[in-house]
Amino acid sequence: MTTLILWNGELMSEDAPLASVQNRALRYGDGFFETMRVHNGRVVFFDAHWQRLLRTAKFLHLDLPAELSRDGLEHQVQRLCMANDIPDARVRLQLLRDGMGTYMPETLKTAWTMQCSPLVSSTFAMNIKGLTVGVYPNAPVPPAPIGNHKTLNALPYVLAAIHAKKCRWDDALLMNMSGYITEATGSNLFLMKGKEIITPSLSKGGLPGVMRAKLIEVARANGFQVMSADVTERDMFWADECILTNAINGMQWVLAYGQKRYWHRSADILLSEVNKVAGLQVAY
Repeated sequence: MTTLILWNGELMSEDAPLASVQNRALRYGDGFFETMRVHNGRVVFFDAHWQRLLRTAKFLHLDLPAELSRDGLEHQVQRLCMANDIPDARVRLQLLRDGMGTYMPETLKTAWTMQCSPLVSSTFAMNIKGLTVGVYPNAPVPPAPIGNHKTLNALPYVLAAIHAKKCRWDDALLMNMSGYITEATGSNLFLMKGKEIITPSLSKGGLPGVMRAKLIEVARANGFQVMSADVTERDMFWADECILTNAINGMQWVLAYGQKRYWHRSADILLSEVNKVAGLQVAY
C-alpha cells in the first residue's frame, strides 16, 4: 500500500515528484522540521511542539500558512494519520521557504510537507538492549542560537551517525565548539547518579528537545536534582546511568561508553512517570 503524505495541504502519494532544482531546501537548507509522536491521532505533548515550532519560524523569518495554525496543525496531523490508517505514528512536519532567490529569498512565505510512519509501541517503552555510544569530535554543533533550532542544516548529525556506524556504536555524542558534549545525533543526553541529574546546557548549542523539557519537569517533581551544565567526558565516567531522550522514543538507556557501564534503575521509574504525564498506559 502506498503511503500518503501532505504537500501544502494536499494528500498525495509519497512517490510523487515534489522538488524542483529551485527548491530552497535543496539549494540552501532553508527551513526546519518538527518530529512528533502521535497516539490515537493526537500529538503527545502538542503544546510543547507548537511553541517550539513558533519559536523556530520566528527565528528563521518564516510566515506560517493559515492551514498550520494551532488548530489547523492538529487537524492536518489527524487527517494524515487517518488517511494512512496509522493511529500511533511518527509524524515529521517539514517547513521550507517558498519561492526562489539566492541567499536573499524572494518571499517569507512557507511551503510544507508532512509524513507519517507507524510506531511499534503505543507507549514510551525502555529499550531492552542497552546502547553503546562514543564521542564524535570532528563536526561541532552550531552555537546558540542557530544550534537551538531543528533546521535542515544537519550535517554534523549526519557525519556523527556515519562515524557511529563505522565504529559499530548505536549512536554518537556530539560536541560544541568549546569541546563540551551537547547531545546525541537525534536525542538529548542525561547523566544520573543517585538523585543527581546533569544534562548539557543549551546556552552553547544543542536542541531543546520536547522530551528533554518533560523529563526535567518530571524528575524535579519526583525529588531529583536536575542541573544544566557544561558536560565533559569525565562526567560520562561519573554517572551511574546514561539516558538519551527524544519525542519519539521517550527514553533509551545507554549500556556502554568505552569501558564504562551503566544501568537504568532511576530511568525506569522516571519513564513510568513520563508515560503518566503523557496520558499513555505504562508499558511493562
